[in-house]
Amino acid sequence: MEIRWGIIGTGDIAHEFADSLKACGSTLYGVANRTFARAEAFAKKYDTRVYESPEALVEDENIDVVYIGATHEVHYKYIMLCIEHGKHVLCEKTLVINEKQMDEVERAAKEKGVIVEEAMTVFHMPLYRKLRDMIEEGYFGKVQMVQVNFGSWKDDPSMRFFDPKQAGGAILDIGGYATSFVRVFLDSMADRFASDVTMHESGVDDRWGIVMTNPEGQKAVVSIAMRAKLPKRGVVSCEKGYLEIDVNYPRACEALYVKHDGTREIIRCGDATRSAMCYEVEDMEELIRNPRETKSFRFTGEIVRALYKIRSSHGIFYPCE
Repeated sequence: MEIRWGIIGTGDIAHEFADSLKACGSTLYGVANRTFARAEAFAKKYDTRVYESPEALVEDENIDVVYIGATHEVHYKYIMLCIEHGKHVLCEKTLVINEKQMDEVERAAKEKGVIVEEAMTVFHMPLYRKLRDMIEEGYFGKVQMVQVNFGSWKDDPSMRFFDPKQAGGAILDIGGYATSFVRVFLDSMADRFASDVTMHESGVDDRWGIVMTNPEGQKAVVSIAMRAKLPKRGVVSCEKGYLEIDVNYPRACEALYVKHDGTREIIRCGDATRSAMCYEVEDMEELIRNPRETKSFRFTGEIVRALYKIRSSHGIFYPCE
C-alpha cells in the first residue's frame, strides 16, 4: 500500500522532512504554502506537485496524510481542515496551543477515524521505547526524579520565536521537547506545577524554571531558555541508579546507566546515522496501515494541557487564542 504525503509549510523543518521522506523511500505527492512562490520553489527542488493553497492540497483525494510544518498559530486550523477531509495528520510540535484546541482535535479525529500524531522525536525514537520497557520490567527500579535542560541561542528579533502573533516563545518551542522527555519516564502526567518565567521585550516568554510533580510523588525539574545556551541533557534518577542522556536527547540513540556501585552501562537503540524524522515517518505509515490509539497521542494531549496551565498561570496568552 503506497502512502502519499502532502506537506504544508516550506520552512527549514519542512525541507528536512522532505529529505527524510526520500531517505525512507516514502512518497511525497505535493506541497503547499501560504506564499505560493515559496511552495513553487519547494516543489521544484523536490520534483513534486505544487498546490495554490493549503486548502487545495487537503482537498486532493490522492493525498493520504499531511505533514504540517507551518508556524504554531495555524496548526489547529490546518489539523482540523485535514481531519474534515479525512486526511491523517503528522504535525510539528507543538501540536496545538491550548487545551480547548486539543479537546476539539481529539474529538474530531475520533469521529472521523483518522490518525493524528505530533512530530515529536522523543516519542518516536527507538531508544525511549527501549528505556520505557526496561523501566516497566524493573531493570532500573522505580523512577524517582527527572532533570532536563534545553537552551538555544536565538538573537534575531525578526525570527518567529519572538513574535506573539505566531505563538512564539520558549515554552511552546523548546519546552515541548523537555516536557515530552519528562513524560516518557513518569508513571503518570504531573498535576502540580511550580514555575517562574522571564519575559522577552517582544512579549514572549524567554526563560523558565519549572518543577512538576505527579500523583505518585515523582518529580521533574525543567530548565528551558530561548536566549541562553544549555546542554540538551536529561537525567533520570531511579532506585538502582541513574540514566543520563547528554548528547542531543531529542534525537538520542544512546543512554548511560550508572548504578549506585559506580558500574556503568551503555544502552543503545536506533541508528544514529539516519534522520530522526524517518522514525516519525515509519511510525505514521505503520499506524495508517494498522490504526490504533497510541500512547504518544495521549502524552501529547497531556503535555498541551500542562503547558497551557503553566503559561496561563502567568497570564501568558497569544493573540490567536
